[in-house]
Amino acid sequence: MLSFDETIYVEGTYDRLRQRVQEFEARLRDAGLRVIGSSRVGNYRRILARVARVIESPEDDFDFRLLHQAIVECSQLLLIVEELARKPEVLGWRSKAQELLSGHDFPEGKEVHSPGRNTQFELYVAAVCRRAGYHIELAEPDLVVEAAQVRRGIAAKRLKSLGKLKDSLHDASNQLKLSGLSGFVALDLSPSLAASNDEPHVARNRDEAKVIWSETLGKFIRDNRLLIRNSVDHGIAFGLLCFVTAPVVFENQRMLVSVTVCRAVNLCSQHDVRCGEIDFFVERMSVIELE
Repeated sequence: MLSFDETIYVEGTYDRLRQRVQEFEARLRDAGLRVIGSSRVGNYRRILARVARVIESPEDDFDFRLLHQAIVECSQLLLIVEELARKPEVLGWRSKAQELLSGHDFPEGKEVHSPGRNTQFELYVAAVCRRAGYHIELAEPDLVVEAAQVRRGIAAKRLKSLGKLKDSLHDASNQLKLSGLSGFVALDLSPSLAASNDEPHVARNRDEAKVIWSETLGKFIRDNRLLIRNSVDHGIAFGLLCFVTAPVVFENQRMLVSVTVCRAVNLCSQHDVRCGEIDFFVERMSVIELE
């Protein structure tokens, strides 16, 4: 377990994050939404507020694990509100935002249904795509994106267990089929690849952290390539978007931050014209910064 004695938590490190969380809550209030004090967002705000005090006077009961989770979660929540609420705001984001405020502080539980965090991942993918320049609709299968007059569906799934990969891909492929749109399956691999927040990875900077997690995603894709290809209808699901978000310590800067990596995988034939759409998506993603 990391502690303040290791000098990675320094005064001022979280000032900007605390300020942005306050801005996040203010924007929710402006949208007619309310953050209940006992909710996970309220708990994240309080643990961030305690950091400066604990640096001065260490507390035996300080929950480092909750701090790490707060950094990861708040980075996603902030991007969601910043992107989906900006003018012209994405229709339907307000009702969805109320859903994502529910749930427990930690996502590792194996409960069958986690509507709050499932919605959070759907909205996060929507926010990422909007920042990358796509037109966004919150519609079946989970999200519809449009660029260059081409509409594609995205079915978003959180993978809590690697043993559920086949079922999750099959369900996502069916979602796309029922929507009448071909497109992408988006997988959040954070619950299965980066679920333990007790000891974050250590890297010299954000670039090195992204290399570490990109290699982790690459290994997952290689190890499961045949299962992935055999679990979807390639005529419907022609691309896979793999996301992982994790807390990382920047040792040289003495900071702990959230890092997100996304890798796109082509599921169709190299002669399929839709391969160009995957390249187009990767190109757009390359010019945005995921925190």
